[in-house]
Amino acid sequence: MDASETDSGGLRLRVAFGSGWGVGITFKPVAESQTHPDGSVDLAGARRVKVILDAPAGIRFSMGLQESGHGPAYEQTYAGYAGADGESYTTPEVTTVEGRQTYTFRLDEMSLSPSYGNQRGNSRIDTPAIAQCHLFFPGNQATSTLLFLSIEFD
Repeated sequence: MDASETDSGGLRLRVAFGSGWGVGITFKPVAESQTHPDGSVDLAGARRVKVILDAPAGIRFSMGLQESGHGPAYEQTYAGYAGADGESYTTPEVTTVEGRQTYTFRLDEMSLSPSYGNQRGNSRIDTPAIAQCHLFFPGNQATSTLLFLSIEFD
């Protein structure tokens, strides 16, 4: 994946998906919004995530997030802030519609990631300490260019 900033503040992504598991991009909170010493941000009360993309039709992707304290699934302890216990969550896969679109994901519909993060946590998204979120594009798709505009929690 090649990424370059646009004049309008977006991020142009040229994605070569490959034939394997795919490719992803991770977004961390900007320094001005960080709440906790580990760089995580307090999003208490958030119920949805909105991802705005300008993309060709037919690109499959999912969105994920990690709580403060996240790490590989084999870890024995996960030390997060504000009650976060290091879980990782993912959304069901969606397919893009051509043009600029807002893709809305409800936090209560996200699933615990089976391959990363605390597998023995409290089974709820601890929004007072979100460390990062990511977009994942599975493999076996045609190389494409899309414009990432924003991720917003509300």
